[in-house]
Amino acid sequence: MRISKVTISGVRNIGSSELMPCPGLNVITGDNGSGKTSFLEALFILGSARSFRTSSLKSVVSTGEQNAWVFGEIEGGFCSASQTQGVEVSSRGKVRARQNSVSVANSSVLAYTLPIQLINSDTFLLLDGSPKFRRQYMDWALFHVEQNYSEYWRRFNRGLKQRNRLLRYGKLASLKQELQPWDEELSVCAMKIDRLRKTHLVELTPLIETKFEQMCPIPGLGVSYKPGWDDSIEYKESLALSLERDRAVGYTKDGPHRSDLVITLDGLPAVDRLSRGQSKMLVCALKLVQGDMLSASRGYKTIYLIDDLPSELDAENRRIFLSQLKLSQGQVFITAVDDDFIVEAYTEEREKIAVFHVEHGVFSRLV
Repeated sequence: MRISKVTISGVRNIGSSELMPCPGLNVITGDNGSGKTSFLEALFILGSARSFRTSSLKSVVSTGEQNAWVFGEIEGGFCSASQTQGVEVSSRGKVRARQNSVSVANSSVLAYTLPIQLINSDTFLLLDGSPKFRRQYMDWALFHVEQNYSEYWRRFNRGLKQRNRLLRYGKLASLKQELQPWDEELSVCAMKIDRLRKTHLVELTPLIETKFEQMCPIPGLGVSYKPGWDDSIEYKESLALSLERDRAVGYTKDGPHRSDLVITLDGLPAVDRLSRGQSKMLVCALKLVQGDMLSASRGYKTIYLIDDLPSELDAENRRIFLSQLKLSQGQVFITAVDDDFIVEAYTEEREKIAVFHVEHGVFSRLV
């Protein structure tokens, strides 16, 4: 899986650019504000119709432009022939996506075709941020490797919205009766989601432990899963027992939407035991493991977007991380002010390296 050609127009300060990335390491250099992160953002939009910098896509459109668009040619993946994929964003925030010249209504189609892992400053919230970030981590892998997971998750969230609406506005006299079909639907989906997550964790845990040991040899790492409710009972029973409490607060407190991935070191929260540098290495290990799992499951590689690596890792940790990244054999896009420290890790594979320099949104290839 690789992006063989990408064309960008009107994304922030990138006017109009066309790049031919190499299948290995692609380094984007330039001063701060030159367009390096905007380039990664464009690739992220190509693979998800979302931005990692803003929830309002219309803000990515360059000032004075009517729309922004990203178009990519993709090789490899589940289809032997090359594919095309494009996303257009209007200045009003309307998004249109196409794949092989056919309109795409669901962004999940883009994500499934072009699996992207992002590593930037926000990624480290995976360890010390709210449970939401760790649920997203689990959901990314399960979306890509478990065919039915996204459908169960979609159905659960639809049912959850309906249940919460009834808890807030439903008539008390008929509330139980009105909740019954939604509780049934939520229970079916929750039990499926929970089972898939637990099975995934059984496979994931030893891989995380091994990868972290390779990158940062500190023993005692542990990974466990909190399902979000007392899973000694069926979820339907949990909903019944918590009905009065949920009605009082106006929403469903327990369930897979409140689950968490618990990462410890010698039984204590890892974030409290590891240094900042060690914590960052653990998060990088978590991301690399997911890429490895995708490759083993689907037979093709993840694309990695890594923003401003020098500011996140010191020289030794950069060397270790880059050596592990090279082993993944995935296509990589890294932004940095200069390329010296990155290219050193790939000296034996110069044909798999491309270095681009960007200035005021204009790209030129150096290597």
